[in-house]
Amino acid sequence: RAGRQALEQARAALHLAGRRIRPPGHYTIASGDTLWRISRRHYRVGWLYWRLYRANRSIIRNPDLIYPCQRIFIPARR
Repeated sequence: RAGRQALEQARAALHLAGRRIRPPGHYTIASGDTLWRISRRHYRVGWLYWRLYRANRSIIRNPDLIYPCQRIFIPARR
């Protein structure tokens, strides 16, 4: 039962991966995403990737290593 629930959650996360959101909010990383691309998609400039990294330091230890289906917080641009 717990395994089935975990599988359903993983499928739901995969379905949401890569969808654009309106910051602030949570984003599910898709295969091939980078913090630069996510920043460009949501802020229209890639160099604000550091804002994503700083807001998610507890999840992302190295900004060059992010993984599909990770959920990160995207703060408002300000």
